Amino acid sequence: LVETGGWSHGAPREWEAEGIDHLVAAVRGETAPIATIDDAWRNLAACLAFYGAASTSTVTAPAGIDPG
Repeated sequence: LVETGGWSHGAPREWEAEGIDHLVAAVRGETAPIATIDDAWRNLAACLAFYGAASTSTVTAPAGIDPG
């Protein structure tokens, strides 16, 4: 572990390294990505809703996501 005065950096754990390896292979066109752009947008909407709810102390549904 390296102390930098702010962030702490360590060697990637095995599951993190596998994710990085997969990302690099997908960028190279060697494999299909695990997640799609739609998945990323849904993730972003959920994160924004979480922070919106936390800052307003209200229930906030993610925009553009079917709650069904």
